[in-house]
Amino acid sequence: MVRKLQEEYKQTHAMNNTLTSFLQTSAKADDNRRRYMGMVSGGQDKGLESMIIETEAALVDLFSAKDDTDQYIIKINKLLNKISK
Repeated sequence: MVRKLQEEYKQTHAMNNTLTSFLQTSAKADDNRRRYMGMVSGGQDKGLESMIIETEAALVDLFSAKDDTDQYIIKINKLLNKISK
């Protein structure tokens, strides 16, 4: 019975170490997230909001350019087909 209790204790101790490590890592990640958000926003929510708006505008431009690129690829393939005939 003592041996069984010792094994259970070892397992419980190992689980505790694992959970403690996980919680410490999570806390560090949260600290880093807060620090980076502070750096990005300049410590103000307005800076962060501005960055989000600028990022959204850049993505809209990027996706609209993709549509143009797809159209150019179609035109180029048509020209290549004409040339190769």
